[in-house]
Amino acid sequence: MYICLCQPVTDGQIREAVCSGVACNVRQLQNHLGIAKQCKRCARAAKEVVNETLLSLERNHPPTHSIHAVAMQAHLEKIPTTQSAAGFSL
Repeated sequence: MYICLCQPVTDGQIREAVCSGVACNVRQLQNHLGIAKQCKRCARAAKEVVNETLLSLERNHPPTHSIHAVAMQAHLEKIPTTQSAAGFSL
């Protein structure tokens, strides 16, 4: 199914970008596939495809590192992240 009509991009292309590690959010998809740069109507649908794909990957390949698990949980649940003493987000 086409997600972006301005730049003909399908849900399959978005899933491929996420699965290959090229993109894990809409901003990275903008840079990689050129979506959501013109009318931006596709941004919400693209985000849904990204989140569904990330959830599927997590179910099929559980994270092996605790930092990865925390980052995935924060991304999917949109919980606020905390700053460490060095100023890096965890």
